[in-house]
Amino acid sequence: MRSQKRSSIFIRLLLLVVTIAAFATLLFNRQYFIDTIIAAQYQPSSEMSTIRDTLDLTDEGKRLFDASQPIIEDASTFNKNCNQHAETNNPILGCYTQQRIYVYRVTNPELDGIEQTTAAHELLHAVYERMSGADKATVDTALNDAYKKVTNPELEERMEYYRSAEPGQEVNELHSILGTEQMTLPATLEEHYAKYFVSRQKIVNFFKQYNSIFTATTNRIKQLQEQINAETVAVNQRIERYNAAAASLQTDTSTFNARNTSGEFTSQAEFNRERSQLVARQNELNLERDAIEQQINASQQLRSQYNQLVEKYNQLSRSINSSLDPVPTL
Repeated sequence: MRSQKRSSIFIRLLLLVVTIAAFATLLFNRQYFIDTIIAAQYQPSSEMSTIRDTLDLTDEGKRLFDASQPIIEDASTFNKNCNQHAETNNPILGCYTQQRIYVYRVTNPELDGIEQTTAAHELLHAVYERMSGADKATVDTALNDAYKKVTNPELEERMEYYRSAEPGQEVNELHSILGTEQMTLPATLEEHYAKYFVSRQKIVNFFKQYNSIFTATTNRIKQLQEQINAETVAVNQRIERYNAAAASLQTDTSTFNARNTSGEFTSQAEFNRERSQLVARQNELNLERDAIEQQINASQQLRSQYNQLVEKYNQLSRSINSSLDPVPTL
């Protein structure tokens, strides 16, 4: 009888220990279980399903992606969900808020890859939020070291914005930026990102695919602007020289005519010689005027090219953020 009693107490104690262990496991892995349940219930739209497939995520990447219930939206609902505000040279294309991913729908076919990059960027915010303190410390150190090596004016400007607008979130943003935009990273970071992307280079290629359109257009606009400015200076200087030569010819012609009227020429040969000199100068000026007109026409063609590229840039900008100020035409 006493043995059965002890056995009963042991079973109850064992059940209690198991219950406590299960509760502790659930408590310490609460986010994991919540994510898993939400991910299992998530039904992506056809657009988002395509984006998810093209990202080529690992199983863990897919689980976190689906747990974030990503949705692609047009401007009105996207702006409402993301509380959109203008960023310096960095239009808002997505956001991660309340553990959900929102992606702005971009319909411009020249910007293929932008929605994939945005979705991957926001996924990495979900990853960063769930990292342990120890993992964050390791990754943060690697991110800061990498930033010192890959920094460029555009990235510095973006990070300066985050330091001002979202203090304390700089490394979180850097985690998403470097992971989706930088082709080569230290082994520590590559191993970290490999937990979520089968091929991180594929993600970076999406970024390069659409960013190259902006880069090429912007660079060409700058080149044309410099060329137009140089041409304007050259044409103005040429016109100034032409006008001075024309004024000199006009004065000399008037003097010649006055001398002829007053009979100052002593011979026909002298008259013909001086007249020929004036005619030669006139012919040279006519040729110079034609050349100046050709240079002006060429400069106008450059301005036309510039304005066309500006319009293209504005169209690209409007397709991702209609609130951006347009580049002025010339």
